[in-house]
Amino acid sequence: MKVLAPTTAFPRFSGDVNGTFILDMFKRLNDIEFKVVAPSDVRAPLEEKIENIFVERVSYMPHPKYQRLTYGEGIHVNLQKSFLAKVQVPMLGITLLKTISKDLKKYDLVHAQMVFAGFAAYMARFITGKKTPIIVSFYGKDILNCKQNFNLYRPMLKNIELILALSKDMEKMLIDIGIDKNKIKVHHLGIDCKKFSYKKPSVSKNEIRFLSVARFIEKKGIDYGIKAFAKVVKKYPKCKLSLVGDGPQLAYLMNLTKDLKLEKNVEFINNLKAVNPRQVTFDEFNKADIFLLPSITTTNDYGGTPIVLMEAQARGIPCVVFEDAGNSEIVLDGKTGFVVEQKNIEKLAEKMIDLAENPKLRQKFSIEGRNYILKEFNNDVQTRNLESIYHETLKNR
Repeated sequence: MKVLAPTTAFPRFSGDVNGTFILDMFKRLNDIEFKVVAPSDVRAPLEEKIENIFVERVSYMPHPKYQRLTYGEGIHVNLQKSFLAKVQVPMLGITLLKTISKDLKKYDLVHAQMVFAGFAAYMARFITGKKTPIIVSFYGKDILNCKQNFNLYRPMLKNIELILALSKDMEKMLIDIGIDKNKIKVHHLGIDCKKFSYKKPSVSKNEIRFLSVARFIEKKGIDYGIKAFAKVVKKYPKCKLSLVGDGPQLAYLMNLTKDLKLEKNVEFINNLKAVNPRQVTFDEFNKADIFLLPSITTTNDYGGTPIVLMEAQARGIPCVVFEDAGNSEIVLDGKTGFVVEQKNIEKLAEKMIDLAENPKLRQKFSIEGRNYILKEFNNDVQTRNLESIYHETLKNR
């Protein structure tokens, strides 16, 4: 089987955090020949072969250094921050359309990653008259793009063969937008669990290390985590909180830490400035006792199913999260961690303290969390499911 996979994000170098899950997903389907079509970048070759995946990176401006629409914080955020990004939308669309049109006849199936690439694939099929089946995967913020431009995307959403959603929450959002529920199938992302050996929880109470890995934006709710952590420190002064990431809220979060007199307890780690950002995250997993992700619902973002929650639990780290998007489908409340109502700082702190002072509970959540990820979010399982989806789509065309 040969699958064409247009996307607006794909890893550009070793350790890149952009679209890593796409690369990991396709590499495991080693009986399938993939071609990924992705935007170019000054840090990436225009063409390369990664195992069973041929990657073609296309420039939508005369030189990649002028491109502002893709990568960084993602298309949705880039459009809000940059006028140049807005101007470049049609250029990206036309570039993807031309490349997909050229390749369409060579492939059995198109699996587009995110709605913009899906629209380009649909238009290429419409213009060329080919009958190649199209599957589109939604991952998060592209739902907002879809909602805001629904009239534009409506013909594509109606006529493609299948839409994949990461979670039941995402499926509900897509139905609420106006997409036929019969077109949607929930398909979880997975992680390579072999990369995350089990780490037995410590029995300490006084020197618990909390960890958050996220972009420093409103959506991730890091300020709620810091405020809750301040209450934890009052009871356990030697506790630490490591905040891994970067983003527009960095100065605000650092000032908040200072105002709460937490400078000695809170550490900011910018993994994005490292040669290998992923390795920084792995290193921090090794030190952490409890993972914290107090993400919130915002009008300009959507969280999907955070891979970092899968990774933390695969490592055996109990999680405390806010109820947001697919968080509660990854962290099972009272079984693998705690799920707290959004913005409830008192309750968040209470659950953080419960885990900090109860090593037996941490151990229970640790074991249950890893087993759950191995069963439900394991790439070995999910890629087999995806291959079945491909064959079923081709069979029913």
